[in-house]
Amino acid sequence: MAILDTIVDNTRSLIRSGYYRPCPVDMHVPSLRNILSKAFSIVAELKPKSPTSQNPYFASSEVQIRLTSMTTFADAFSILTEPTFFYGNVEYLIHAVQFNKPLLMKDFIVDPSQILSAPKGSAVLLIKKILTWDEVDAIVQFAHQHGYETLLEIDNKSDFVEADKTDTDIIGINNRNLETMELTIGLDQTLVHNMKPNVPIVGLSGYQTPLQIEAAKSSGLNGIVIGTALSKMNINQLQCFLDPL
Repeated sequence: MAILDTIVDNTRSLIRSGYYRPCPVDMHVPSLRNILSKAFSIVAELKPKSPTSQNPYFASSEVQIRLTSMTTFADAFSILTEPTFFYGNVEYLIHAVQFNKPLLMKDFIVDPSQILSAPKGSAVLLIKKILTWDEVDAIVQFAHQHGYETLLEIDNKSDFVEADKTDTDIIGINNRNLETMELTIGLDQTLVHNMKPNVPIVGLSGYQTPLQIEAAKSSGLNGIVIGTALSKMNINQLQCFLDPL
């Protein structure tokens, strides 16, 4: 079984177990779509682990200090909430609320009820690879009805065209194929260059250096999510890495 199928099956078990509970914090975070529409934005990701890594990148005790450090350069936060393969936690969303920045709940959403774990106003990741177009439409509608935004992730041109026909608030172009795990650096910039989408577009996966980020700024993308590169750094490296930006 492919890793993506395994993660989805496990997510359904997590739903049945009651892991995804309604957010206990009565706060409304700023709109991710709005900041992406105004200027190129960096979405810094809190990613404790990858499915392909043997050990976590950092301990759960570091969550608060990492968020605080990334506040100096991040326009928004992406928070991994999948606990089994990424060591994420829905409680990390609560940690991030205090910084009053837009939030992206990054998980494997297969049921609308999962969305309610995020603070109101948050964007939630929808991965096209694990959803039908009918499911995408239904979850987007549910999200909007309950005060959330959606970021629909695709990784090819045909899905990009179809995604732009949906009511999603943001489209994310993943440079990594989630089935093969192959990374195609610049796929996001190539696709956005040849299209005129109706919503903000963010690039996902593969961003590691300031030079790559500068190239993304001039490509037509509205922003990028930086995950693994930041997660592998200690606090001092994290701050120094982004000094040139």
